[in-house]
Amino acid sequence: MHIVPLRERGGAHVEPGSHLRRLEGRLPKAGTLLPLRERILARVANRAEESRYPLSPQRIVHDVRQVMPEDGIVCLDNGMYKIWFARNYRTRVANTLLLDNALATMGAGLPSAIMAAMLNPTRRVLAVCGDGGFMMNSQELETAVRLKLNLVVLILQDNAYGMIRWKQAADGYPDFGMTFGNPDFVLYALALRDRRAVGLSALGAMRTWAADSPIGLGLS
Repeated sequence: MHIVPLRERGGAHVEPGSHLRRLEGRLPKAGTLLPLRERILARVANRAEESRYPLSPQRIVHDVRQVMPEDGIVCLDNGMYKIWFARNYRTRVANTLLLDNALATMGAGLPSAIMAAMLNPTRRVLAVCGDGGFMMNSQELETAVRLKLNLVVLILQDNAYGMIRWKQAADGYPDFGMTFGNPDFVLYALALRDRRAVGLSALGAMRTWAADSPIGLGLS
């Protein structure tokens, strides 16, 4: 992941990339790391444009990166997809990939996106949520619509607490208590007067983004 600080202490603007240029030529044997960097980038790119359904995590991350502007803010909820975003989503501006890493609090994606949109009203904001995490705080869609916030919620739906289900299976326990049903998310959003609700892939959902829409909801 490549993060470039935009401001130094004191609030003065810093040109993106200037911190890296200060290090140029001052790191001994820096060239030996280039092959490692290329292998990492190749691994990140692997399956990133794979066309199959259900979509692979790598494809979802790739599509989101393709349509998010450099200063766009992605707010992650918690689930298996968070690992893929943390690994594969290459940031170009500081604080544009937000996640509560160690605590892994489910339900955090939408509220953090709401606050990001409130603090940065001119920037694109995307919440990426699993269906389990989204439903824990889905009522906050009403807050986003009422405040007319410009954000999109991308829901990755598998009708299960996927990460815990996977851990349950990995530890040899029977498959129990980790699946659930969901509402029709499109109708759910429409009930909150969100007229931009769509049932599309990650890329399709982002392409429907309209500046005059308070909120959009995409399903993958």
